[in-house]
Amino acid sequence: MLLKINEQKEILEYVTIGGLPVSIEYNGIVPDDFEDKFKPYFYMLQDDEIIENPDYVEPTDTPPDDGPNNVQQVVMKMSATVMQMQQLIMIQEREIAELKGGTK
Repeated sequence: MLLKINEQKEILEYVTIGGLPVSIEYNGIVPDDFEDKFKPYFYMLQDDEIIENPDYVEPTDTPPDDGPNNVQQVVMKMSATVMQMQQLIMIQEREIAELKGGTK
């Protein structure tokens, strides 16, 4: 198994097959639930043994909101209003042209 660790010996990534750049080889005992519970920083190497990191804190970052922000929502509504007004103007221009005997 190859492990990528940081300066605090927290395990950032691992592979059991293939390669992992800037990694170390580990041939020791792996906890039974290592693969199921693995997440970066959750495990660490201590005395050449994989243990759960006692200082691990679950990340509190919320994923970025990819939806439009308030300003973008206002701009989208205004754009829709402008488009509706343009359509109404085009319809009125056609009706005026028809009344004047233009194209039908």
